[in-house]
Amino acid sequence: MNTKDLVESNMNINVLFCSNEAYADKMAVTILSLLDHNRDILHRLNIYIRGSELSDSSKKEILRLVNEYGDIRIEFSTGERVENRLSKLRCPLFKGNRVTYYRIFDLEELGDIDRLLYIDSDILIQDSIENLYFTDLEGKLIGVVKEQPTSRSRHNTDKSQEYNCGVLLIDMIQYRELGISDYLSSFSETINLNEWFTGDQTLISLGLGKMDKIYRLPLEYNVVLNLVAFSGAEMYSIRNIKGGYYSPEEIDKAINNPIIVHLISGYFCRVPWLKGGKEPYNSQWHEYLKKTKWCNEFKYSKDNLPWSNLVHFFFGFAESILPRKMYVKLVKNIAKMLHWA
Repeated sequence: MNTKDLVESNMNINVLFCSNEAYADKMAVTILSLLDHNRDILHRLNIYIRGSELSDSSKKEILRLVNEYGDIRIEFSTGERVENRLSKLRCPLFKGNRVTYYRIFDLEELGDIDRLLYIDSDILIQDSIENLYFTDLEGKLIGVVKEQPTSRSRHNTDKSQEYNCGVLLIDMIQYRELGISDYLSSFSETINLNEWFTGDQTLISLGLGKMDKIYRLPLEYNVVLNLVAFSGAEMYSIRNIKGGYYSPEEIDKAINNPIIVHLISGYFCRVPWLKGGKEPYNSQWHEYLKKTKWCNEFKYSKDNLPWSNLVHFFFGFAESILPRKMYVKLVKNIAKMLHWA
């Protein structure tokens, strides 16, 4: 079925979130941003939430928030089936748990759906997801945005296979026909543990990349927060990008008109639940949080990155006093010295 047929069929739009109790507040904010920017398709929206130990209180609050936008179908499930599968595999934990694998394993249990859009819980939707959802995948199984280039990634060649799986567009017909859960289970046993840096993201990038089943989505569908600190040309210079990534013009377009912003903290931009969050997304995130029960109990999180507070202050101060070209040169030299690029 091509893109035109998908749109004209007026089919439902299926969106999956996966979270544990610790991220329930952030997932609620992401869901609110989705609903707020997609009011014209709410009647077609099906929301699936796979939760690891989500409390009844959190489920009740999410239902309340969603119901304020109308009669939207929302379905909760546990990750028990995935956990049972993973208990027999050697897939490493990611951030102390296995929730990250919920977005790719055993999706058959969601029912007989044609497509599925997975969205991370640390995201702010900025515009309609309809065009994203009906993207022509050109026969591929999954649509995903490429990961930011670093010296440790595979981005310095045109054969880069590393992707950021915070947003996944999945052809569920192929997923079922190809038995992707079983395929990735088997493939996981072939990955050396020293190659396994980012949970299921490594598994998806390598496993589905080997099948040639990955479609590269436009960058505006998953703009990682650190990207907004530099222009496309500056990013190419700092990261010493040789190929395999988005062009400087594509980066600028995505930064200026993002559809989805991925709130991943770094030395140049901080997420809203850390002090010094990047605007305008910091204020936007907190405005959504105010609509939830979690606003009254909100406390800024501690930054787990080593020396992050000092480094963040250093770059912020340097940017404020140095001419732009000198600042970019400074960042490039430090990035090279510390193997960030």
